[in-house]
Amino acid sequence: MFDAAAFGNPTAALTIPIPGELNRFVFAMPEQLGRVYLGLTDEEAPGPIPDIPVATGAEVTFLLDTVNTALQTRLTERDVIGTYAGLRPLIDSGEGKTADISREHAVTESPSGVVSVIGGKLTEYRYMAQDVLDKAVALRGLAGGVCRTAN
Repeated sequence: MFDAAAFGNPTAALTIPIPGELNRFVFAMPEQLGRVYLGLTDEEAPGPIPDIPVATGAEVTFLLDTVNTALQTRLTERDVIGTYAGLRPLIDSGEGKTADISREHAVTESPSGVVSVIGGKLTEYRYMAQDVLDKAVALRGLAGGVCRTAN
């Protein structure tokens, strides 16, 4: 996160291609309270899942190096006023980079009968919930049919 003045107080988002990548970008998004958020949608995070994800120094450097390919004024770590990170659950296909893995979700039933949803995107939480309910109704032979709500 940056003070918007570091970017010249932009009024529109900036999309910066990642050098050497075909379909990956870093985004600079102007937000309320005079801030600009800089980030990308995914970066591989191997190893144990942390209780609180944090942006690593390498990730901050990567973002700065990428955004600086598009700016006249060079941003440095001194311009960063805050960081945050999150983890996106992906279904491991065993192949390719995380950027190439499908964002689709899957509904599963455990041997003990627990119905779960894995993977997916937060913006599609309603569809995921509907699919879980539909699966649970079908597996248990419950009346009520397909669960659908109006948008």
